[in-house]
Amino acid sequence: SDICWIEVEGNYSTLQTTDRKYVQKLSFSKLLPELDDQFIQIHKSVIVNRNYITKINLVNDTLLMRDRVFQIGRSFRKGLIDRLDKHKYFYS
Repeated sequence: SDICWIEVEGNYSTLQTTDRKYVQKLSFSKLLPELDDQFIQIHKSVIVNRNYITKINLVNDTLLMRDRVFQIGRSFRKGLIDRLDKHKYFYS
């Protein structure tokens, strides 16, 4: 199954797939080089799979994926916007 998002806390990563959650001892520095361009970092501790983004609210800087809302970090906002089809995801 596909990875929907990844949350990192210290040396541990939580990978949420379409049907399960996995916790692994894996840091951001080891994880990032292994991911392809469908993954976008939106916060210092969150990476999302662009294929599972439901919508993005730029007024509140939030991103909805399935039933989960993530805060978009200020320093990651522009990179997120640049990499996505604006008409498909963005609502203000």
